Amino acid sequence: QTDKMFKTIKDCGLNTAFVHLRAFSDAFYKSDIYPYSAYIAGTEGASLSFDPFEVMLESSKKYGISVHGWINPFRVSTKKDPSLLSARNPAKKILDSGNEDGAICILSNGIYYNPACTSNHKLIIDGVREIISKYDIDGIHIDDYFYPSTSQSIDKIQYSQYKADGGTLSLSQWRENCVNAFVSALWSAVKTADSSLTVSISPAAKLEKNKSELYADCELWLSRSGYADLIIPQ
Repeated sequence: QTDKMFKTIKDCGLNTAFVHLRAFSDAFYKSDIYPYSAYIAGTEGASLSFDPFEVMLESSKKYGISVHGWINPFRVSTKKDPSLLSARNPAKKILDSGNEDGAICILSNGIYYNPACTSNHKLIIDGVREIISKYDIDGIHIDDYFYPSTSQSIDKIQYSQYKADGGTLSLSQWRENCVNAFVSALWSAVKTADSSLTVSISPAAKLEKNKSELYADCELWLSRSGYADLIIPQ
């Protein structure tokens, strides 16, 4: 089936495929950090006797198709029941240990990593480092999931600490800074590993929505180096 897919790509005159590697806090590849996705293994965390992404890469090379790994950084689940998460899921481990700093947010529309927590930035970027160290790909691509809500409760602990330490930015400005710090750190990690790799982002199409709801400062990413090589609006 993978041969058929990449042959179709080649026959259409295309040369690059963006392959989903992490839809949630999971993996479509063999990971030491994240459990296999339910979409690839039937049940989140189930074992497989092969590496699905290795199989895809074999086909992509056969037809000369460049592959970029696509991840959703902060989304853990579209369901709000933590019991549905695998014991191997990093988010489940945080919840089981008490989640005292609110690193995991459970909202009406699902479960998310708190974008204000630098520990979450490290976890996500460690996952990216794992991908680019194991697989011969040409880029890393991230989707538009940054802040999951505008509610003040999500990062109240972190913002209160920021203010107590003398911070003067408004909540929205500070949230933009949190997202910018993550995006910049991701770009730096990828470029340090291999400067030839492309880092791309697919933000929402409306600039105002990005800024006011997702706290994604696309204008900054487009005007300064160190954030993204390529912006692909949705």
